[in-house]
Amino acid sequence: MTDNGAIMVAISRQKGSGGAHIGQIVAERRGMRFVDGGLLRDASEYLLVHDPNLEKVKERIGTWWDTMAGALAMGGMSGLGMLPMDTMQEAESARLERRIIEEMAEHHSAVIVGRGAGHVLKGRPGVVRIFLHAPEAWRIARVGERAGITEAQARDDVRQSDRDRAGFMRALTGTDWTDARQYDLAIDTATTGIDRATELVLQLVPAS
Repeated sequence: MTDNGAIMVAISRQKGSGGAHIGQIVAERRGMRFVDGGLLRDASEYLLVHDPNLEKVKERIGTWWDTMAGALAMGGMSGLGMLPMDTMQEAESARLERRIIEEMAEHHSAVIVGRGAGHVLKGRPGVVRIFLHAPEAWRIARVGERAGITEAQARDDVRQSDRDRAGFMRALTGTDWTDARQYDLAIDTATTGIDRATELVLQLVPAS
C-alpha cells in the first residue's frame, strides 16, 4: 500500500484487449474508484477552463470527484462548457493529468486505465502496473463486434489507437509502450480470455 494506505492499479492496454472492462470489474470488486483516460483528459481540460491561472488547482483536484459525478449525471463532462485547446494548453493539460493522477494516489484507492498512469506512479508503494495486449486480428474482431462496425473500420481504429498510444508513451517516457519489463504483470487476453485475465489482476490487488 501507499503511505496513506491507498492502492492504485494502473492499466495500460492495447485497444480491443479489454482494458476498460477489466478495470471496471476490478474497481467494483475491490471497492475502488475507476477512472479512464477520457475522464482524465476531461478533468484536466475542465481545470484549465475554470481556473486558467492554475492558482487553485490543488483545491479543484480535491473536489474533482464530486464535480465529475455531477457532470456524468447530466450527460458527461462535455456539458461543463470546455473550450477548444491550442498546443500550449495541450501541454498544460498533460501536466495537469499527471497532477490529478498523483493527487488521486495521495487520497484514494483507484483503478486508472491509460494516460501513462503506471509511469507517473512508478516507484510508489502500493501501485500495481498492468499491461493488457492481444494479437491484432483478435482485437480487430472484438472491436468490430462491440462497436457494431465493419472489419475495415475496426482495423483502422485499432491501428490508429496503437500508433497514438505508442507515440504518447514514447513522448512521456522515452520507452517502448509494449515492453513488458515496465509492468508488474503483462497478460495476453486472447490467450487467457477476459474473465481469466480479470481474475489474474484481482490476485495482485488486495481489498481496499
